[in-house]
Amino acid sequence: MPGVRSMYSYMGDFDESVPSNYFDVVFSISVVEHVLNEKVEPFFADCCRILKPGGMMAHAIDVYIFNVPGNLERLDLYRSAVETAGLEWVKQPKIDRRAIFKTCFASNSDATMGAWNKIVPTLRSVREEAQSVSVKLLAFKKKMKWR
Repeated sequence: MPGVRSMYSYMGDFDESVPSNYFDVVFSISVVEHVLNEKVEPFFADCCRILKPGGMMAHAIDVYIFNVPGNLERLDLYRSAVETAGLEWVKQPKIDRRAIFKTCFASNSDATMGAWNKIVPTLRSVREEAQSVSVKLLAFKKKMKWR
């Protein structure tokens, strides 16, 4: 597509072929949850590096919520990494580690969950007890302030 540039390296590798302060938007759908814990901070730091000042970062992150609180510690890792990278929140995700799943909150149909079980059967036991939801993570790179 004219005016669209694709990147063929991993965020967090600080690939020099991807210029700093270049992109208006960095986004992903169902990607960040697959980044290893030790790579989350470099991932967001690299997102910040390649964004233009004022550029937007938008990620839809899938998480599983169970019927007891406390399984969402990774959200704290995302929050910390975004802030450490020097990004500012558009609006912080409202969900936190206290979130719990109740059947009245179901966001995916049984048919969808069944289809996902065919694609990744190793998550069947998780999906029997939890609900998959997407967390919206929106932040931007601060614009330079001139003195």
